Amino acid sequence: MNLPEEFREIEKQANRGKRKNCNVIFGSKTIREILTALSDARDALHKKDCEIGDLLKEKKRLREENTRLIDCNPFCVEGCDDCETKKADEAELERLRGEG
Repeated sequence: MNLPEEFREIEKQANRGKRKNCNVIFGSKTIREILTALSDARDALHKKDCEIGDLLKEKKRLREENTRLIDCNPFCVEGCDDCETKKADEAELERLRGEG
């Protein structure tokens, strides 16, 4: 596996002074195995950060949509899509409260 540049430098420093192609061993793990695990963990954390960012954007969008539904004109025509959606959402909320 290719290591990121900063990890390759750490590996070089750890192996400096050793025989060529010889890895420093910590317990049963070589420095490359440890650095590979660190790189994989960093990539996984970045992926989770991106997922959290996407969820926060979706939360913001839903909050804005909810505000738009609440602010619907009370004098709108019967059957307005915004009002019908709001009524359905309120009915669902009441149903959930009854189950809780």
